[in-house]
Amino acid sequence: MKLFVFPLNECVLHPGTSKPLNIFEPRYLKMVEDALAEQVPIALTFSDGAVPGVVAGFGVPELLEKRADGTLLIRLPGEGKARLKSVQVNVEPYLIAEGEEISENYEINAEQALAYMGLQRRLMKWMGEHIVDVATREHFVAALSGPQAVLGAATAFLITDGDLQQLILEADDVNEKVGLLNGMLNYPTAT
Repeated sequence: MKLFVFPLNECVLHPGTSKPLNIFEPRYLKMVEDALAEQVPIALTFSDGAVPGVVAGFGVPELLEKRADGTLLIRLPGEGKARLKSVQVNVEPYLIAEGEEISENYEINAEQALAYMGLQRRLMKWMGEHIVDVATREHFVAALSGPQAVLGAATAFLITDGDLQQLILEADDVNEKVGLLNGMLNYPTAT
């Protein structure tokens, strides 16, 4: 699959989530305009560049606002994830990659069911503490339709380290993700 590559340091896009992005650099303005016109997904890469083998979340952007100064506000939905294969440079002012879509297992096994429910409760508690506006919180909760969205949101909101978020993105099984998240959230801190 053809992907336009947006390297954004320390930023991870998980399937089932979305990111609002303020686009102001000329090359990325062109990339977003091209993605909208051609309906080509944008892969948000965690690193400073596109390296074959990198796993990235992707989605076709949605234009939220085009400002008078030419900058854009977009929403990038996490429609899936892909492993970058080959990267083209110097074709456009931005990177273009061929990517292989990665399918994930989102069936929770019995051994992880309680741990998954614990993550859901922890996420709801976080939302109750950090999203004060009830209507906004209800909007977020309504979007949590299934393990993909719940685990993506739990990773985005509860895990602050970008490297750990990328590690979770690279896991292809919901049960592995539940184990990773619980391990990261319950790991004792040094005092």
